[in-house]
Amino acid sequence: MDIVCNSCQAKLSIADHKLPKGKKASFICPQCKQRIRIPAIGGPSQEEPVAPRAYDATEKPFDFVEEDRRTALVCMAGEASRTQVSDALEAMGLAVTWATDVNQALTRMKYHLFNVVVVDDEFDTPEQTGVLETLRALEMVSRRRIFVVLVTQRFRTLDNMAAFHESVNLVVNGKSLNDVKRIFVRGIQDHDRFYAVFTDSLKETGKA
Repeated sequence: MDIVCNSCQAKLSIADHKLPKGKKASFICPQCKQRIRIPAIGGPSQEEPVAPRAYDATEKPFDFVEEDRRTALVCMAGEASRTQVSDALEAMGLAVTWATDVNQALTRMKYHLFNVVVVDDEFDTPEQTGVLETLRALEMVSRRRIFVVLVTQRFRTLDNMAAFHESVNLVVNGKSLNDVKRIFVRGIQDHDRFYAVFTDSLKETGKA
């Protein structure tokens, strides 16, 4: 398959057998380091329907969370980084759970609307529809309730333009994880202030 990067217009070629059938894929452009997304190609035959999964209560991320307590989902490939981020969020008073792979993350998101979702590049792999792509597809009324953090080596911490391009609220460079609690506090406070003004404006115009 021939692909053109939307950012730098580089022309790339990927062997069809390397793309997952019936699933969306993405990868980092080797020239400009931006993420290229590829729509699903092919898919399971209509003659072989997939049976719906039975409900499993153990897949719910929390047994009980206080009504006013915020929740967070940490999706990071490295155990040390995952623990570091989880500890920072818990120190901020959030109820935290984490996922070890994309399937587990998407299952947790199916049962709960998290206030904070943290994802790193190594976790959100191109083999299937990932966490970030799922969040991008949410209706805006739900998406604006979630503070999404991308942990990456590709951008500098607090790079607002990169955050806009990646459709996240905050970018944190992996080298900044030692200061991650302070960065989270600043980012979430700014987010809360922005949407407080936004919500008040909707109320004034009768749209909320």
